[in-house]
Amino acid sequence: MLNEALRTLTIPNTTMYNVLMKKLFSTQADEHLHITYDFNVSIPPPSAAIWRRKVLKRITKIFEKHGAIQFDTPLFVPKVSILALRR
Repeated sequence: MLNEALRTLTIPNTTMYNVLMKKLFSTQADEHLHITYDFNVSIPPPSAAIWRRKVLKRITKIFEKHGAIQFDTPLFVPKVSILALRR
């Protein structure tokens, strides 16, 4: 039943699809949440960076062995006025 509902929502040019798209892309971001999102992020110790690099390298090798390729994905961030000031 859930699969049928999701399939219905993804059919373009239907009323529900248009409602879904309007709701998804008309949501306003709270500026205070965007500014404070990574306010208390601490810098990990160098040993954590070394382990992270080793783990990422190992996982990458496994995925490449099975035919995967690495590519960069776009970064989605809320559109708020604070970002416009940095340009």
